[in-house]
Amino acid sequence: MVLSIMTFVFIFIWFIYGWVIASSKKGSECGEKEDTKGWYIFLLVILIFFTVIFSILICLLLCLCCCLCFLSGAEGSDNRLRSGQINQVISSLSRVPYNENEHENDCAICMCPFDKDSAITQLKCNPQHYFHDECIERWVKEGNNSCPHCRAPIDDVDRIRAMMEGGEWEFSEEFKKSEKKS
Repeated sequence: MVLSIMTFVFIFIWFIYGWVIASSKKGSECGEKEDTKGWYIFLLVILIFFTVIFSILICLLLCLCCCLCFLSGAEGSDNRLRSGQINQVISSLSRVPYNENEHENDCAICMCPFDKDSAITQLKCNPQHYFHDECIERWVKEGNNSCPHCRAPIDDVDRIRAMMEGGEWEFSEEFKKSEKKS
């Protein structure tokens, strides 16, 4: 590993020094003389080749960093649950009896019809968002804390995190408004 880094540093220094020589006044004089013209062209070809390679490597490195940031879930990390929070979110889900007059016929997660005597889970985000108990529990156990329909949070993770850590938790303005409505 150290040898690879030293080799890379050596090539990079040689690369910069080569461009300094090629772009200097003495470098252009080398290109004009017959006995050094071949070496000057060889130097330019090598420098252009390494410039292209370094440019490609830098672009790949930047793309890799962007992909890693995207795949790590940095954007939606607030709606991901830790293992200790999953049971608390599941216990906060409200179960209601299925009523074919009020509810649609199929679960939006598994696309299977509801049984007439089954209990379904209705989420707080919208009274029309309901699922089989098993389906929404499996969804939450995978670490999801968002409604499969609208992606609204199922439960306030900050409140759960504060309760788990035994710390104090200040209600957000949005949560206070939602509590006043219910």
